[in-house]
Amino acid sequence: MIIVALPDIHDDVGRLGTVPEDLSAADVVLLVGDLTNFGRQAAAERIVRAVRKYNTVNDLAGIGRHVGSESVRAFIETVQPLVCFTGHIHEGRGMDSIGRTKVVNPGPLWTGSYAYARVSGDNAEVEVRP
Repeated sequence: MIIVALPDIHDDVGRLGTVPEDLSAADVVLLVGDLTNFGRQAAAERIVRAVRKYNTVNDLAGIGRHVGSESVRAFIETVQPLVCFTGHIHEGRGMDSIGRTKVVNPGPLWTGSYAYARVSGDNAEVEVRP
């Protein structure tokens, strides 16, 4: 199975054209991070706080603090899914792991980055492209 995770689109759907070959080959496409630039800040903060994982390279904000969700991290530690795709924290681009779980934040789509994963059984090969 091929999974493509598109991060932080920020209403710029034109950027989707930068990954056409991988999108057409994908079995699953995930939209992670910000989909829009609109909405009330308080509502957006509640949503973001609920989906980020805590204390990985992917939630380290520019201010030098980990700003992810401790409850999402606890879920990952307990359940140990193969992969956790995330976004929103633009400077948190990279890959990390929590136990067997690969945690990937490809950075915002406007930089040309997205996550590509090939999953087979209990194995996941994950990379940040391009």
